[in-house]
Amino acid sequence: MTERKSKLNTRTRQIIILVLVLIIAAAAVVVFVKRDAIGDALSAGRTSAESSGDPFTFEAGSMQVCAAVGNGLAVASTNGMQLLNSSGGTAAKQIFSMKTPALVSCDSRCAAFDVGGTAVCVADLRGNTEEFTTDGTIISVTMSANGWLAVCTEESSSKGRVIVYNKDLKAVYQWDSGEGYLLSASISPDEKYMAALCAAQSGGDIHIFSLSSEKEQSSFQTPSELITDIHWLSDNRICALSQTRCIVIDRGGEQKGNYDFGGLYLTDYDFGGDGFAVLLLGKYRTGGTGTLVSVGPDGKVMGQAEITTELLALDANGKYAAVLCSDGVKLFTQSMSPTGTGQNTAGVRDVAARLKGDVLLVSPSFAEIRSF
Repeated sequence: MTERKSKLNTRTRQIIILVLVLIIAAAAVVVFVKRDAIGDALSAGRTSAESSGDPFTFEAGSMQVCAAVGNGLAVASTNGMQLLNSSGGTAAKQIFSMKTPALVSCDSRCAAFDVGGTAVCVADLRGNTEEFTTDGTIISVTMSANGWLAVCTEESSSKGRVIVYNKDLKAVYQWDSGEGYLLSASISPDEKYMAALCAAQSGGDIHIFSLSSEKEQSSFQTPSELITDIHWLSDNRICALSQTRCIVIDRGGEQKGNYDFGGLYLTDYDFGGDGFAVLLLGKYRTGGTGTLVSVGPDGKVMGQAEITTELLALDANGKYAAVLCSDGVKLFTQSMSPTGTGQNTAGVRDVAARLKGDVLLVSPSFAEIRSF
């Protein structure tokens, strides 16, 4: 599975809401970066012992976000984070303070971090947790399929810094942005390349690096167009999103695909699918109805489905995408074929698709499995 990352509207839901105000041609640009997941353990501090309480229960908290970790669930709030395994038992738990909690994850681990703060905590399904702080304030964090981290921070000496950490949380690469304002970075599935997204006066810039060389390998520019997020798909291709289109480029900076939104607005998205992105396109800048579209590594539409009631949460995981709407929950395949629907979702705030092909309906202090 590829890195899970939360969407434009709600969630780090594995997540993450990031609002960056940038001045570009005298206009304020608001950028939301999300993504996906988080951690387990027990006791004040940390423990690898599994919880003996009810399955999929956790402590409620302020500004709560959640994300799937394989078939498990990560939950984070201003008080810390908790990771539940596939049976619903607590694998890891860490208590620490965050003002704006966010999550990213892969199939086996997750990271909770404080947007605008300095705290990062990584937990895995075996019960291991590790916490560290950054020198600068955190802009965004992403996680690769194997648990590597790309941590973007604001620095006094530059407009942004990316530090890449391997699975052992050892810093293996660093890049400082010179001219553009750093928004996000993403690591390739094979952990050999890193792409960094910057906003410049001329538009959006994507810088691509090999982690074995300090020299920039290639770049891609979109003059007069702001790219709001990027993510590595399969075949060493990068999906880049703007408000008008989805662009696919290769690691050489060459465009390989383009999907124009045709005048519709991008109101939500998720990168958690295995090699595809899920986009919600609507007639208006706000609102939760429209067309749910899956886009593959060639930049072409794999499938689409109409969302006719307000979409409250969106989550993609493996080969599935789940949506929580005002009238219930729906599960789709990557080709947007429906595999099941369910009602009776009163009190549910979020949804997490599981690799098994079912979903977790998440309430403030517990989650329940819904099979179709």
